[in-house]
Amino acid sequence: MYHDLQVHKRYISASYNLEKTKIVFWFDATYESLTPQKIILIRKSVLKESPTKIIICCKEIENGEILRFIKKFPEDIVILNQYETYEKLFKPYNMYPKVTQTLIPEKKPAFSDFMAFSFNKKRTKGLSFVSFCTCFE
Repeated sequence: MYHDLQVHKRYISASYNLEKTKIVFWFDATYESLTPQKIILIRKSVLKESPTKIIICCKEIENGEILRFIKKFPEDIVILNQYETYEKLFKPYNMYPKVTQTLIPEKKPAFSDFMAFSFNKKRTKGLSFVSFCTCFE
């Protein structure tokens, strides 16, 4: 079991005393795929925690070269795409996001709303022209 769990703005860090490891979970909430430049930025932002393992959860991986690229770092870096995140993190621990749907009741327009819509500047010109034309019929 973890000894120290800290929640930061962009990541979660967990320390395990028995194994003497520190794991950082980074959740990339963008819709872009993971690139080597983004991995470097993520690693720089979590280095102050001095992690032994960095787990990055992202939408998708840009290409297969990233897997060779992450082996160059001294920390163990694991990359999970959206499907692997579901299979390895959410499903085994039954930690599904709560889905809440709220219906917004439609407001029925009042007579004043109808009049304001009908006689705004753009419509007034057309209505006056049509009424002017019908006078001469």
